[in-house]
Amino acid sequence: MITAHAHTRMQQRAIGSELLDLMDMVAMEGFQKGGSLIQQIPRQELSQLIKKTKKLLKALNNADSVYCVRSSNNQVITTGHKTRIIKTNY
Repeated sequence: MITAHAHTRMQQRAIGSELLDLMDMVAMEGFQKGGSLIQQIPRQELSQLIKKTKKLLKALNNADSVYCVRSSNNQVITTGHKTRIIKTNY
């Protein structure tokens, strides 16, 4: 939930709701006087997150031809690149 004041400040400062979602996942939290909570992503952690995201984006660019077969207990059996259409039941 976002207050009207916070919504205005987010617009003024070009801070999107996606960034707030990210903060909920990875930010460090601390309490301020008055009982409010402050969230921040430390610079070193932010740089590691950017590196991981770049690797993920690179992997996603190649993901359209990749497949993975898993067992019923979620263990990876094999992986590969599609060279033909694979029949599925989804």
